[in-house]
Amino acid sequence: MPRCHRLISEGKWNEALAVIREKVPFPSVLGCVCPAPCENQCRLNEVKRKPVSIRALHRLVAEKGSVVPELPNPKQTGKKVAIIGAGPAGLTAGYYLAKCGHSVTIFEALPEPGGMMRFGIPDYRLPKGILYSEIDHIKHVGVDIKMNTRVESLDELSQQGFEAFFIAIGAHMGESIGIKGEDAAVIDCISLLKDINLGKEVRVGQRVAVIGGGDSAVDAARASLRIGAKDVTIVYRRSEEEMPAKCANVEEAKREGVRQYFLATPTRIRRVGSKIEMECIRMTLSDKFDAKGRRIPKPVPESEFNIKVDTIISAIGQVPDIPPKFGLGTTDRGTLEVIADTFGTTKKGVFAGGDAVRGPASIIEAIVDGRRAAVLIDKYLGGRGIIDEVLAPPESTKMPQVGLSYYDRVLNPSLSINERLASFAEVELSITKEMAREEATRCLWCDLEPVVMDALKCAECRCCQLACSFAYTGAFNPQKAKISIETPIGTGWEREISFTDECVKCSVCARTCTYEVLSMIKIGGR
Repeated sequence: MPRCHRLISEGKWNEALAVIREKVPFPSVLGCVCPAPCENQCRLNEVKRKPVSIRALHRLVAEKGSVVPELPNPKQTGKKVAIIGAGPAGLTAGYYLAKCGHSVTIFEALPEPGGMMRFGIPDYRLPKGILYSEIDHIKHVGVDIKMNTRVESLDELSQQGFEAFFIAIGAHMGESIGIKGEDAAVIDCISLLKDINLGKEVRVGQRVAVIGGGDSAVDAARASLRIGAKDVTIVYRRSEEEMPAKCANVEEAKREGVRQYFLATPTRIRRVGSKIEMECIRMTLSDKFDAKGRRIPKPVPESEFNIKVDTIISAIGQVPDIPPKFGLGTTDRGTLEVIADTFGTTKKGVFAGGDAVRGPASIIEAIVDGRRAAVLIDKYLGGRGIIDEVLAPPESTKMPQVGLSYYDRVLNPSLSINERLASFAEVELSITKEMAREEATRCLWCDLEPVVMDALKCAECRCCQLACSFAYTGAFNPQKAKISIETPIGTGWEREISFTDECVKCSVCARTCTYEVLSMIKIGGR
């Protein structure tokens, strides 16, 4: 990331895009919908400042940078790989395996590729044109995608000469709430989003209740407002802090008028005239924890209440639809069973990943699974498992002298509430080039570390200490700095410069040194 940010700060959009494409085939998609877990690891968090807007920067780079020409594929291996499912995990694995020289065919049961990227995320978050352009890039390297082709048996594919398989069928089946009356009155969230994304006419009435707390639940709520609902409520059995949905998605839902009932769950559904009445009960969090480390909710006695709506949408979870003839082992969660760290299933030569193994997760997690699976499958077929490429030119040994930025974290502009609810137009807009360059200078370049080059040059101007103290505390106070400058008694001018144990190697001191006393060295990567 820091290398990409240095290039952005210099306005080198093509080179920055090349750095991103060295690791992922979906830079534009991730720029739109990635939950940005990398921002949680940003070193600015350690110095009590807001993290770099990494997703916003990468989105602009994907827009402004030119697509890097593909390197020539290596000699074809003659090995055939079948991938079941054209979602992010399957497409990623296919992309890298094709670049390893294997013949890759992806079989997809749906009429278009993309998986949940295509059918589970509405256009207001991920415009389909962006997705299509990146899938075309994957096809260009030689991946063959067969649509409307549901695979029921791996043995039949083996007879066609396929030697390795990657099961990436996602988790497209909604789970049942498990309460009386739901069969006749509840719409499955995934089916609703799929119909909307296919352009079908969907009616939900004026009042809608959505059961669940994930991104699919929030997307169903926001989509309902765009197809005519006036009053939409999310009912979630835990607290807001424990919602698995991306925080930004939840906040945008609130801005658009979606209401939320936390610590509540439905217990019964029945029709009352033309309306549906959902009986709910209040919940409290117990002292017991589930497998994910979350406190298990329990009912509060005599706390029942009713909600009357036109439509109830269930979004409490998803499981994969695994064909019985695959003959693969499954977990008690209904997901595919794999051997830890190998992606291998109970059948030799058959690997699995993505939501079919994890359960509903993020696109970036599926991409990670696709990359790792490509490495392991290539090795299984006799290759070396090397999928990373060098697409960007080498970085100069002299790092750009970009000073410490005092700008606040940049925020993406967005459509007004009236504009967004009138259609499925993309809500979040891109930042400008100028905003991106300013934001990139907030990066602390955690792939470098400061070193003392020539203490004799130190003029004791305290620039390094001032910058360090501001980075840590937000105020210019040399006494709070993590870099120490001392003048030994009797020397008069020689300096001793050192870093305290609390220094996080953010390189701010070296970037602000005006006398070239301090410099930076690489501590990893290219």
